[in-house]
Amino acid sequence: MADRRDLSLVGVSSVVVPVRELRWVLFDLDDTLVDTRGACLRASTAVARELGLPAPTPEEFHRVYGRLGFAECVAAWCGPGHFVEFDRLYLRRVRYAGIGDIGGLLERIRRLRIRTGLVTNSSAAEVNRKLIDAGTSPGRLDFVATPADLPAGKPDQVAFTSVLERHGIDPVEAVYVSDHPADGQGARAAGLHFRGVLTGMWTVADFRAGGTSDQYVFATVHHAVGPLFDCAQSPDSAASC
Repeated sequence: MADRRDLSLVGVSSVVVPVRELRWVLFDLDDTLVDTRGACLRASTAVARELGLPAPTPEEFHRVYGRLGFAECVAAWCGPGHFVEFDRLYLRRVRYAGIGDIGGLLERIRRLRIRTGLVTNSSAAEVNRKLIDAGTSPGRLDFVATPADLPAGKPDQVAFTSVLERHGIDPVEAVYVSDHPADGQGARAAGLHFRGVLTGMWTVADFRAGGTSDQYVFATVHHAVGPLFDCAQSPDSAASC
């Protein structure tokens, strides 16, 4: 399947807010820190074959992934009536990978005395498994906010304002990083700065349509927060960071 992401338009500007004023970097989890999309495709293909069901092609997979619930996705890929058995095997087979060295990224941010948080629609158990598979753990973050902690799920503005209030975060001192354009709308409505990344299913054009300027869309989470390290290590460039 052709990759529709136009990396030639990926922004290379410095962080939205000056480094000296940035206190928090908040992250989405799925397809931002962890390659959930790739893990789901690999596991779903293997499980379908094990059950003797039609395995989704990459095109069929991406047509519904991220747009439908998992049970609906399985029905679209393999036909109705298979979800319970499919899901049981899927949970045994799925293995996640970090998008780059996530543990190293969190440690480098911590060394800059910038705090980190996770705001996700994954459950606490899913967060724990995904991060451990990715070579890190929830303990590397200052907090993890899941649907059990939130009055509404992302991308609702209320999800973000609730997190900000609970943890005493001034939104002008924080940036949220996600692969989903709608998260940008909710985060900005809550007063947060936003960075989009192209490691999910969404394109530069999708972010643009959702109100995120091209200069704030990056190839990966590492590219999105990398200027933090560049500025911290180069005093001569601090004024422009």
